[in-house]
Amino acid sequence: MEISDAKSFINLVTEEACRREALLKDADPDYAYGQWMFTDLPFLHDLSLLFLVAIRHHIERRLLYFAACATCHGNAIKRADYDQHMKALLSLPLGKRWKEIQARLSPTKCAHYPSIEALRLLANSYKHDPRNSPIRNSSFSWVSTRS
Repeated sequence: MEISDAKSFINLVTEEACRREALLKDADPDYAYGQWMFTDLPFLHDLSLLFLVAIRHHIERRLLYFAACATCHGNAIKRADYDQHMKALLSLPLGKRWKEIQARLSPTKCAHYPSIEALRLLANSYKHDPRNSPIRNSSFSWVSTRS
């Protein structure tokens, strides 16, 4: 995902929020409140969560790519070797795949890993039940349990 694509999507959501808000300026306050709280805001909320899920999947794809390229000697690998490593990674069950990626890359040592883990929890929570709150994880107690 290019940064320009991300900015464009954020601008799209912002413009849509402004457009929907402008439509309600002259409406009856009770109607406007109901429309905003029960139709417009949930729609904008879902768009925003969809964007976060897309970012998380992009990060997962990049980690998979880096894990397939990772070698213990740090030298570049050939395309055939990359294809073989990628095929081996993709053939693993999901849990074992992520253990292998962690063994090859050690992403938990990165400074921004807690943010990426929070994004994973949010994305998984949304994918499995969009009306549910993010799952509280004991190692990430600062993750909000409210949506």
